[in-house]
Amino acid sequence: MDVSSGKEQPLSPHTWNSANNTVYPVWLSDGSGLIVAAAEHSGTTPQLWHVAYPGGEVRRLTHDLSGYSNISLTADSSTLAALRSDRVINLWVASEGDSSRAKQISSGQGREDGVNGLSWTVDGKIVYRTVAGGYPNIWSMEADGTGQRQLSRDSPENTEASVSPDGLYIVWVSHRANIWRMNVDGSNSRQLTHGGNAYFPQVTPDGKWVVYFVSGYGTETRRVWKAPIDGGTPEPWNVSALVPVPVFSPDGKLFAGPWRDPADSRTKLAVFPSEGGLPIKVFGGAGPPGQQRWAPDGKALDFIRANEGVYNLWRQPIDGSPARQLTHFKDQRIFSFAWSRDGKQLALSRGTVNTDVVLISNFKPK
Repeated sequence: MDVSSGKEQPLSPHTWNSANNTVYPVWLSDGSGLIVAAAEHSGTTPQLWHVAYPGGEVRRLTHDLSGYSNISLTADSSTLAALRSDRVINLWVASEGDSSRAKQISSGQGREDGVNGLSWTVDGKIVYRTVAGGYPNIWSMEADGTGQRQLSRDSPENTEASVSPDGLYIVWVSHRANIWRMNVDGSNSRQLTHGGNAYFPQVTPDGKWVVYFVSGYGTETRRVWKAPIDGGTPEPWNVSALVPVPVFSPDGKLFAGPWRDPADSRTKLAVFPSEGGLPIKVFGGAGPPGQQRWAPDGKALDFIRANEGVYNLWRQPIDGSPARQLTHFKDQRIFSFAWSRDGKQLALSRGTVNTDVVLISNFKPK
């Protein structure tokens, strides 16, 4: 942007994805270009790039599975410092939710298995989002880790997969943040929304609607919508409770989610009747939207809680009795989790994020 006139112009025709990874640009001291930390596709790790100015030519500086951010340059721009993060996140399955019997069923760095998408099919397969093939995609596998199979097509964005209660469909977020639907075997994909900024899709218990959150500015834009599962015009989900990601109980009579209490403006975990209105139960800290799950019997809500860097699942009965710790892991972080349809197996996306400062020299083109 020209400071005096305010006129804007592109620096480069190259595009990156900034939906989940902020693009960080830093000018070189001689004005000959910029160093950028950015991801090409949604969910992939940000890499370092050199963008020439004024030509706009782009050259990638790093080619690894780590992610980069927070760039800083020396005064003469001969050396840069950046934060490098290594994310090793894989899938685990625990019989009956017993963490002492948890088994790792996938492996590899940079895959981020199950982050932003983890669900079960009716016949006991795990549907999950992964970056295993270089693109973020929706895959399925058996509960023992065998039979890994890509379901979605390569796209800059495939995330937040959820299997419908009847087991017929998978709904997920794909290109340009729209909601899509495909058969549970990956066939017959169909776009359900076209306005963008749609996230956290899930199918209602009756199987007729896909409920999702639309992000944006203003209370009229940031709200929950629903689209017909067979296609049609989306419409607002008409409930009075401002819950960004409602999670439906197994019998469809209740929904729960993070709710801001008008009495003290604090976000809490609340339970509502299916028709909406005021909450019938309100509990303590809710955690991030979309990270709550109903217990298989529908009598409690499970959520992730961290203590001194160690993450475990906790269970809050909806009768108001105290929450209790469900898993007892001693290390690693839990990114997402899901119960199998019969309630006998718990799938978890678990792993570590290690961050270091790195120095890189001689990166400027000759």
